[in-house]
Amino acid sequence: MTDSIESTSSTIEALRSGVDEASIKALIPSLVKGTITMLFSDIVNSTPLKRGVGAEERYFTEIKPRHDGLLKSKISQLEGYILNVIGDSFFAGFQSAKNAVQCAYAIQDALSQYPIPTQQGPLKL
Repeated sequence: MTDSIESTSSTIEALRSGVDEASIKALIPSLVKGTITMLFSDIVNSTPLKRGVGAEERYFTEIKPRHDGLLKSKISQLEGYILNVIGDSFFAGFQSAKNAVQCAYAIQDALSQYPIPTQQGPLKL
């Protein structure tokens, strides 16, 4: 009974904080071993990208979906787990530092090869 109550309590807390509980659970084996590497990503100057005639619509229909798709793809490819997304900020966990660094590099490399155009120039993270 106590385990069930604790499990339910942790589920509620995870949902309240917006953290993906399944991703947290997937990282537990690495946490027990003492190694989890976190990756944080955020669009540089995203607020101005939403200003101006049609800018907000373009941001939410073109820029952000491409950004989100790129990050989700690279995080998944390198065996990471998306823990939380707030606006354009991603918080991911990896079971190895090598994969986290490779993910960050892969994201930047993809943005270099296939830039996401904005009114401020190519999208930067």
